[in-house]
Amino acid sequence: MSWMQKLYETYEQCHGNEPLASNPLMPISHTMKQAHIEISIDQDGNFKKAKVIKKEETLIPATEESAGRSGSKVAPHPLCDKIHYCASDYPVFGGKKLACFGNYEKLLNNWCQSEYRHSICVSLCCGDSH
Repeated sequence: MSWMQKLYETYEQCHGNEPLASNPLMPISHTMKQAHIEISIDQDGNFKKAKVIKKEETLIPATEESAGRSGSKVAPHPLCDKIHYCASDYPVFGGKKLACFGNYEKLLNNWCQSEYRHSICVSLCCGDSH
């Protein structure tokens, strides 16, 4: 048995059995980040509303590379991230950090081209060409 298989089995046995005072185990390929804005869309992906929320820890999807990013390392999280990753016009509006939209867009496009894509999400982020 590979060490990855053993690690997976250990996670499956522990998930849901954490001591009461501890944090629950996160799903594989997720990380905790502080959210500041909550955006709502309908089932067709149309924008419904956005609101500022109290700073709270939110579970988000992550890649192996993005989960370990720090400092000046550019590695976007899939689906949601900081404004300098998600906004193509970030520099236009005076953003001070390194603009990383190109990296974020590339990650989404790679997903849209993959066998794991979802038809609704593909039409939202990648056009209707798939």
